[in-house]
Amino acid sequence: MFSARSYGKIIISEVYLDDTRKTIKPVNIGGVAGGSKYIVHNILFKFALDIQGIYGYSNTAAATVAGAQLTRTRRRSRRS
Repeated sequence: MFSARSYGKIIISEVYLDDTRKTIKPVNIGGVAGGSKYIVHNILFKFALDIQGIYGYSNTAAATVAGAQLTRTRRRSRRS
């Protein structure tokens, strides 16, 4: 858990840097609605910002959708 928090703090603190200057580089694993995605030590981070305008450029809406996706994923993993 410590590592995940540390990586998350790095990703958040570098949100406005150009991708070439970021410590943890975003990865292209498909989709734009979930925002930028990062994989570090097999941990997937989705940084939900609406830079494409899918939700009317509302970062709040993008975060709400990402939260709902996380809830669905958790429910599915509990059933497995």
